Parts: sequence; C-alpha cells; structure tokens
Amino acid sequence: MKRLLATAAAVFFALPAAAQQCGPYEQVRQVLSERYGEQMAFMGKANDGRYIMVWGNPDGRSWTIIVTDGSAACLIASGTEHQTFAIGDPA
Repeated sequence: MKRLLATAAAVFFALPAAAQQCGPYEQVRQVLSERYGEQMAFMGKANDGRYIMVWGNPDGRSWTIIVTDGSAACLIASGTEHQTFAIGDPA
C-alpha cells in the first residue's frame, strides 16, 4: 500500500501540466496548504457526486481547482494572480 501511495505521489508531481494530475486527496490537500500556502475558498457538489474545490493563497499569489471524490483528487487548473469576490458583489 505504501508503495502504491508513493507511486501515485510521484506520478502526481512529475506529470507535465498538460497531463491530468491526480493523487490521494489528503496528500493533494497537504501540498496545496504547506507548499503553496493555499486554503479552500469554495467547494461545490457536482451532479456526478464529486466535489469541485477552489483553493487560493490569501495574498493572491496562486490558485488551484481540483475535483475529488474524497479519496482521490485531480488537478483541473491552476494559476496566479487571483481576486476574491463575495457572492452578490459586482465583478
């Protein structure tokens, strides 16, 4: 089991940005939090039962969108320079 997790982690962090990057949710959460200083800003349940999560660094340096079923998570998009708006605020 440890070997499988290590392999999944290696694949997650080694794939080029164009490839889908997936790994165990807890590991992805830890990397976003500890390496990038990101916090979950939004979570919504998709029609297929998975969750879409938007993570962001509070100072606006980085953001990440992942999809997860609770056990695995896949990177959808990431970038820099974000702004946060409250629901109802004009964009």
